[in-house]
Amino acid sequence: GYARQDRKDKPRVSIGANIAFSKGILVVCSAGNEGDKAWKYISAPADGDSVLAIGAVDSNEKRAKFSSIGPSSDGDVKPNVCAMGHNVITASTTNGATELESGTSLSAPLISGMAASLWSAFPEKNNLEIKNVIEKSAHLYATPTDSLGYGIPDFKMAYTMLELTQPENTENFKLLELYPNPYSWDITYSIYTKTNTRITLSLFDNLGRQILLKTFDAKGNTIEKRSLGIDQNLRPGLYILLINDGKQTIKKKIVKWEK
Repeated sequence: GYARQDRKDKPRVSIGANIAFSKGILVVCSAGNEGDKAWKYISAPADGDSVLAIGAVDSNEKRAKFSSIGPSSDGDVKPNVCAMGHNVITASTTNGATELESGTSLSAPLISGMAASLWSAFPEKNNLEIKNVIEKSAHLYATPTDSLGYGIPDFKMAYTMLELTQPENTENFKLLELYPNPYSWDITYSIYTKTNTRITLSLFDNLGRQILLKTFDAKGNTIEKRSLGIDQNLRPGLYILLINDGKQTIKKKIVKWEK
């Protein structure tokens, strides 16, 4: 929901950012550059309950060592998401030449610009819906961490998520993501259903033996992003995943491999 504005222990700038969000503004800010110092946690207003705080990663999608970590003092996932912030190509302010710069002050503008573009494509959405879909598109949404939060967002996926929830959409059931595949630890998946639906997931080995059966109730016109929760003792090999909404079944091949 919206910001908990009655929090008295938040800095004034964080309270102000939360108030701005409650008035319809999408507030994006840097998580901070204290990750490699004695105080390694996010700074204000990144701790604002409704603020989209942005951490920094390098070109290998690993947390930049300076990027501040979470969670917030009241347990919120922080940073919310991350973007490229280490050795980013920038224009010099003195001679216009290109140079490399680092900091969450570089990753936050990247998300700001992409969020503005996404929102412009769906102007009828509000700031909370845009914030939520950015988080939900990120690669660690099902398993957030203190270092990367919900991870690195996929704005193409965020666009698809918003497109599917438009009133004119006619699709009833769709698998949006299934990754990583091949996998070594676990798999994340995203499913869209137009109406409230009971989803069944079944995993079979190459001999046809069922080794996993899960069900959950998906809320209509939303994207469910979850981890599959596969037994870590499964042998490497080929498996078949069946996803059923009571009317149709999606079939996918999954490969487990050892690192």
